[in-house]
Amino acid sequence: MQSMKWPLLILASCGLTSIAIAQPPSSGTAEASDTAAPACELHIWPSAGLESVTEGWLLNQTRNQALRGKAGDATELAEALEPRAQLDAIGTLDLPGAFHLGRARLIVHKDPLPAGPAGTSKIRQAASTNPCYVEFIIRRLVYARNGFAGGALQGFFTIRAFDAQGALSRSFTSMADAPLAIFPWKAPQDAESGRNELRNALRTDILTFASYAQKAPPKRQ
Repeated sequence: MQSMKWPLLILASCGLTSIAIAQPPSSGTAEASDTAAPACELHIWPSAGLESVTEGWLLNQTRNQALRGKAGDATELAEALEPRAQLDAIGTLDLPGAFHLGRARLIVHKDPLPAGPAGTSKIRQAASTNPCYVEFIIRRLVYARNGFAGGALQGFFTIRAFDAQGALSRSFTSMADAPLAIFPWKAPQDAESGRNELRNALRTDILTFASYAQKAPPKRQ
């Protein structure tokens, strides 16, 4: 099975548990190892789209108000990070490198997974029998606006690894946020800049999430 170096966490409401990924022993030359171990499959799913949450004295925890209350086209704001836009944005990232998967094959799914609590499913989301199989799921993308902190794109992500027998062996769920200055745009001429800012923020969120997974401490016995 392809070596995976990133330590992962299982997050639960009652506490925090981490699982370290052990390194397999070296087996001969690099050429022999590459021949014996198939490339890992990294499956990617986008979220359903962009949401918003507004916090403040007048609009506390108001959902999607920031996507409805602007002078511009509200539908255009809400669809600024639809699934295709997410996949286009992360297509520029080296996700196997970010998650330390080595020689991995990316398999992109254009449709979001059905909504549900993170980490509840114990089976693979795709019909694959590859012995090295990993899932990266964009669960939610939220434009969060606060009167004091300003705006940010909050990304909620899950990465899961399965063993050669198809059993869930490692799972990590967390969030990251990146500040926004242009989105939501107020004038039509700022629309493209706002979309680009969102795409860059999504990339930043994903790389931050990957660093969290990399830095997670090993499980205490």
